[in-house]
Amino acid sequence: MPLDPIFWNDLLLCDYDKVIEKAENITIEDLKKNRKYSHRILSTYFQELENRDILIERLINEKNDLKEFLLIEEFTSGTYQDIVGEIMELSLSKSQLYDVTKTGQKKVEDYFKYDKFAGIIKLYQKDPKILIKILLLEKSNRRSQSKFVIKINDIEKMKERFDSQEQLEKALELFDKEEKDNRKSKFLGWFDIDGDIFLYFIREFKRSMTLKIETTRFDTVCEWIIIRIPSELNQVRVSYQSNIDIKKFIPTIINVMHKKKIKSEKERIKEFEVLNAKDDVKLFFETILKDNSYSLVEIRFDPAPFRGAPVLTLSDKKNKTLINTIRWFEENKKDLFKDISSIKECKIYFNGHRLKMKFNHKEEGVSIRYLDSTLFINLRKEFEKYMIEKFKLSVIPGV
Repeated sequence: MPLDPIFWNDLLLCDYDKVIEKAENITIEDLKKNRKYSHRILSTYFQELENRDILIERLINEKNDLKEFLLIEEFTSGTYQDIVGEIMELSLSKSQLYDVTKTGQKKVEDYFKYDKFAGIIKLYQKDPKILIKILLLEKSNRRSQSKFVIKINDIEKMKERFDSQEQLEKALELFDKEEKDNRKSKFLGWFDIDGDIFLYFIREFKRSMTLKIETTRFDTVCEWIIIRIPSELNQVRVSYQSNIDIKKFIPTIINVMHKKKIKSEKERIKEFEVLNAKDDVKLFFETILKDNSYSLVEIRFDPAPFRGAPVLTLSDKKNKTLINTIRWFEENKKDLFKDISSIKECKIYFNGHRLKMKFNHKEEGVSIRYLDSTLFINLRKEFEKYMIEKFKLSVIPGV
């Protein structure tokens, strides 16, 4: 696996050819002057405590090690420190974590205390496939996660079906045939990350004439789909960068989960929606204007709740609460919250983020969506839990 181009190209989406070319041309002087290749990094990779110059000489002389080392560096570049730290704490022992802890860092709860490059080397040495978990969390965190209704009765049986890929390959082949875009889809496996199941798919971005004749090739610009099944088992959350009809793709996969006969017709699934009581939504606004734990920093009324303006937007760019602005309207006998159906959007300041929320008002209640792509997955969970426990409000990812 160390120099397997399928692993680095298809699974981790690294530019394998570019890195191999770099390994062929890099000099010992390049290695010595690059501070990123510190003694900690090199000794972690070789699992030896020789001095830096000796380790660099060994690296330049052992070409396969050099290529592997540079591939790990390529993967490390641009990864989120928080995500790497989270996977490290899930996967490594305390002694292994101690080895890659930066000196002078005392905040135990802070993922930034770890040397990211050294940590990824440790994870790779334990099991190269752990890097795929980092990639999945990376992509899921960079994109919004649409939420769909689904019922899974037995998660263990579902895992068994995905371990046996023959049925799934047939389903993907049928899906690709119906898409009529001359691209192939590929299932890269399922992964358990802290109790959530991630299903990882990629699709070709484009095909050249030679690729049509030879084999399917995926690379750094391929399309990808990640289906996350939370432990609740009554939903799926989907992050994707693809032009496919995701409401058609998911049923294709679900049919395999439930061992149904694959159908050719275009099935659809419903997006997850929960309607909240209007009184609970009104109480939410009343509370956050008194409780400064998460400040209301922006709100949009459409139409405005008084004559003279079709739309009213109040915003504080410095993330300060709007309570004084709201109070000014109250003092001038303008009740902005008399009819909450005019509230279309708001932003609250949640854990260092201006978090956008949109309100869809219906006769039976109010659905609330939030812009989840600005939050890490663990913060998304925290926010959704907070809204349920404090306000009895269900918020749905994806704006």
